[in-house]
Amino acid sequence: ETIKYCSEDEVSLMLDRIEIELKRRESTYQSSVFWVSYLNSYLFNLWYDLVKDEKAAVNKYYQNVYALYDQKTFKDTFEVFRNQVLRLFEEQHKIRKKRQNRIINQVIEYIELHYQDMDLNLNRLAEEVFLSSSYLSALFKKGTGQTISDYISNIRISHAKEMLIKTDYKISEISEYVGYINQ
Repeated sequence: ETIKYCSEDEVSLMLDRIEIELKRRESTYQSSVFWVSYLNSYLFNLWYDLVKDEKAAVNKYYQNVYALYDQKTFKDTFEVFRNQVLRLFEEQHKIRKKRQNRIINQVIEYIELHYQDMDLNLNRLAEEVFLSSSYLSALFKKGTGQTISDYISNIRISHAKEMLIKTDYKISEISEYVGYINQ
């Protein structure tokens, strides 16, 4: 679970603790390799649940896992394991970022297509992408630097400006067209 939600420093600290514990418990190289292999297998199962749709990442993992068994000392074996964990950590964060960007782009596309709907709001967008409104709000703000409501307003204003320049519609008609309620 540390891998999923913590910083790289916290993961590194966790690895230091595992290494110390393995050195304390095990005296033979074979038993240490067994425990590192076991941890590697457990780690892969956790990680695979996160990235199973990313075939390139899974293949990269398999290519590197065999290096564990080519080592002659516990120190070398654990160093390979440590590097593998840190690579997985980096890969997992890249994949999470890619997924977050995909969601943000999906929301932006939905806003672009539905900015005229007067009931376009955070809750409706959250339903569209199957996320809670609070999570989507934080994700969108972090990814774009603006709130969803500000983004919607900017899109509506941009379209309204364009219509003011290019058409002879009244302001009230343009306002309704771009999704503002005329009261």
